[in-house]
Parts: sequence; structure tokens; C-alpha cells
Amino acid sequence: MNSLTQIDFAGRVRSDFEIPEEDCKFDNNEQLLRYDSALAFLLVEDVEEVYGELIDDEEIPAYLIAYFDLTYIGLVRGCDARRRREPPTFPIAVLNVNQHILQDHPRANNAAEMFHSERFHSAGGAHLNIWKLIKTLKEEEGSCAVVSLNTIHQHQITQGQTMETAQIYYFFMDNSTDRIIFSFVGILLSIYALYVEIRKEADPTFKAVCDLGNNVSCSKVLTSKYGRGFGIVEALVGKENFMNVRNCNLGILFYAAQIILSFFPGYIPIYMLYWSALISVLGCVYLAYILVFVLKDLCILCMATYVINACILVLNYSAYNKMTV
Repeated sequence: MNSLTQIDFAGRVRSDFEIPEEDCKFDNNEQLLRYDSALAFLLVEDVEEVYGELIDDEEIPAYLIAYFDLTYIGLVRGCDARRRREPPTFPIAVLNVNQHILQDHPRANNAAEMFHSERFHSAGGAHLNIWKLIKTLKEEEGSCAVVSLNTIHQHQITQGQTMETAQIYYFFMDNSTDRIIFSFVGILLSIYALYVEIRKEADPTFKAVCDLGNNVSCSKVLTSKYGRGFGIVEALVGKENFMNVRNCNLGILFYAAQIILSFFPGYIPIYMLYWSALISVLGCVYLAYILVFVLKDLCILCMATYVINACILVLNYSAYNKMTV
């Protein structure tokens, strides 16, 4: 049985059963109670045999025997061949602490009761709501994590080891906040890129702010075939296919996902953040190659998004590395 399911055997007997304090019988009854309480320290298979030897003592009160028969050992029913012992209120294995003593485990569930009591007093209240409960659980989780790390650190120091912990890097405030800031800026740049594409397609004479010359033109790059589906979708399914979406639209979805996932704790969001950022950077490397060696142009707007994606990858890798270490 798990140690947390154990019950303080002697304490339970004392609370459920009052020994009469009459004359000198009190000391004798106390001694008999200690004998019966010692049953919890025997091997489970030996309990009934030893209990049978104890109840042969005529000095043991009948009400004490009846209590143990009903609660711990089990009442005997029938005669001769039909004689059997009914299951007790508490099975012998539940109250037995023999193996816990040998393995140096707790004998009682005092730790579990303290935890439940602390939880009741910290989360309890006249106006308890789900948000207060969640806050309490988060605070408890944080304190447990600190205790766990301290315990591991102390153990490793005892063993002559050093505990290596990965640090979460950030640029301005903290990892999550920086990710949200970069993603928000990325959304603004992607929206402006979408505006430039739409205006340039409607008005070929339109000149964007980032159009600084023949070889430094954002609109030239954005309106090329590589501005939709990375130029790959058009080659596979055609220019008019619904899957041939603008790269800036994909960027808006990517940055929005980065912001949303930043608010969710756990392993899965971190995995999604890291791998999506890695894929986006690989896409940036591909587009940078197209920009320099195919279009032979310099797109300031594109370069800005490449830098943002690289920064997001650094942030996400830091969080991912912290989780896996």
C-alpha cells in the first residue's frame, strides 16, 4: 500500500475507543491496548494467528475484542466447516505498517492530511471561485518547484556534483514579453507589406516608403511570383490556386500564433513555438537567397522580418532548451 493511504493505527484506536479509567484496571487496559496496536507491525499473514493468541487472555475485555473483530480482524461467522471470517471495516493490509517500517517510510498519513488542511485554508473562503483556486494552485506549484530544485541541488552538492540549469534569454523585458513585442512588430510589417502589394497591383505607379531605388525596392519583390507561396506553390498548382496565398498573410498568421501560444504554459506550446519559428527562419533563408541571387534586389521590409524571425527563434529556442534540460 502507498504510504499516504496508511492510517495512524494506535491513534485511530484511541479516538474510536475510550478506555475506562477505573482504579488499577486503567494501566492494565493500556498495556493490552499496546499489545493489540502492535498487530500493525507484524507481517500481514501473521496477524490473525497472533491475534488469536492475544484474545485467549481472559483479562482482555470483551468489548475490546469485539471492537478489533469488527474493525481490524473480521467477525467469525458459522460453525465447523461453515466457519468463516467476514471482511473487517479496515482490511489488515490498509492498517499494516510492517513494510513501511522496514523501508523507512512514514507510518501514518500525517503529511497528506497536512497538505489537505493547507489546501483547505489557503483556497477556502466565503466567496471561493475558479480563479482564486487556479491562483492558489499556481502558487503551490511554484513553491513545490522551488523546494524540488533546492532538494535536487542539495543532493547533488552532497554527491559532489554541480547542477547545471539552462537560462531563459531575453532582449528587453522577459522571454514571453519579448516574443509578443517582436510578433506584434512583425504583424505591423506584414500588414504594411500587404498594403504595398494591394496598392502596387492596383496602381503600377505606386511607390512605397521602402522603394529607394531600382535595386532597393520592396514593391518589386513583394509583387513578384516569389511574394506568393514562396514561388513554390505557383510552380506546383498554378498561380490562381487558392493555396497560392501571399507570404505576408502567412506572416500575419505566424506572428499571431506566436502571441497566442505565449499565453499557454506547458510542453506542447513551447514545442509549437520553437518548431514554427525554426521553419519560419528556414523560409527566410530561402527568400533571402531568392532576394539576392534571383531578383538581385534589396528589400528593407523583407530584411526587417528576417531579423524579427531570427530574434523570435532565439527566444523560442531558449525556452525550448530550458524545458528539455
